[in-house]
Amino acid sequence: MILLADDQLNNLDTLKKELEAKGIEMEFASSGGEALRKILKNDYELIILDMQLSGIDVFEIAYKVKELGKIEGLPVMLSSSVDIERSYFDKALHEGWEYFKKPIETDLLVYKICHVIRRHRETLSLKAAKQSLQKEIGKLRQADSTKEEFISIAAHELSTPITSINGYLQ
Repeated sequence: MILLADDQLNNLDTLKKELEAKGIEMEFASSGGEALRKILKNDYELIILDMQLSGIDVFEIAYKVKELGKIEGLPVMLSSSVDIERSYFDKALHEGWEYFKKPIETDLLVYKICHVIRRHRETLSLKAAKQSLQKEIGKLRQADSTKEEFISIAAHELSTPITSINGYLQ
């Protein structure tokens, strides 16, 4: 599911239809405060924030959510219908966020959204696989430690009778 936060929701009707046709669920927010509440409450695969959202600045939203650990690795796309200051653009790029200027061709945006969601899902899948492998490595290390301990004890126990036999032979 994705969150589209824009105070001009009527501009998103075409996009909504295209994404629904692709099977992508959406929620909408018409202000920065509403977007922040929804982000904190729900899990999303992508957040699209309009740069001119009323209420809270989009970077403030992202930083608050990031502080709470909710946005780690979550793709964010920023949109704007006006030219933004270079510093905002640089800040978005520094955070690894996508940026597009409105109006954008709906087909291109749908493609971009699907690509970002697919990439996010693959990243989550890789993280899950990594965690699973780390658990298996931990189990193998524990088994190896147990094996080494057993071999040490067995070697000691075998050396005791051999030492006695060796003493008798001498």
